[in-house]
Amino acid sequence: MEITITLPRKFENVLNRKAAESGQDVQTLVKQIIEINLLPEINESAENQADFESDMLSFADDTAANIPHYNGTYSREEIYFDHD
Repeated sequence: MEITITLPRKFENVLNRKAAESGQDVQTLVKQIIEINLLPEINESAENQADFESDMLSFADDTAANIPHYNGTYSREEIYFDHD
């Protein structure tokens, strides 16, 4: 993604100084600043997804043991057994 932003001169001066001190260009420095600020949220999202997938696999394992094998011949009574 390419983004163009306009910063006040005081920010530009600090970015230029910090980039020079670290031996980088300003673009690389800004990318690092953004990554540092967004990484915790990205990691949290990945952890939440991993937790969700783990929970779903556990649920599927527990559920599969209690569901009778489908033989493809359910009757109408079996399908609607819980309806009046």
